[in-house]
Amino acid sequence: MKRCVIAAAATLLACPASHAESGVNLYGLISTGIVYANNQNGHSQVQLANGPMQTPRWGLRGTEELGGGNTAFFTLEGGFAIDTGTLSQGGRLFGRQAFVGMSSPDLGTISLGRQYDLSAATLWPYESATQFAAFGTHIGDSDNVFNTFRVNNTIAYKSPSYGGLQSPA
Repeated sequence: MKRCVIAAAATLLACPASHAESGVNLYGLISTGIVYANNQNGHSQVQLANGPMQTPRWGLRGTEELGGGNTAFFTLEGGFAIDTGTLSQGGRLFGRQAFVGMSSPDLGTISLGRQYDLSAATLWPYESATQFAAFGTHIGDSDNVFNTFRVNNTIAYKSPSYGGLQSPA
């Protein structure tokens, strides 16, 4: 019995410690306002506005450290109407984003699921509404920098940085 205890203690001391970090965050955004229209069928009207600056949303985002700098992650995000409580994005519970992925410092990052397209990921930091707090925005979101268009069943890859250069995504 004494030998078993000594062998177990020696084994524990010889093994390197492994401390995996993990976490799940619950987040959200509620945006609402009041709209006054001076001619709604010949009458003025005051009403509640759903998301005048950004559409309301909630989500779950999680990570799991796998060791050696490798990480597994997921995002589940859904939109809703603050005035009626209905789900946005065609009634999908996680219609904004729903993806899983893995990240490695040597191999890059890959994610699979419902995500924003490449133009949104690339152009969003340079869009006028991002730079100037919604002033000077363009109409129609033709380049998807407002992240209104998502793509199902996608695979997105972001390379590691090579001499300061990195693929977008």
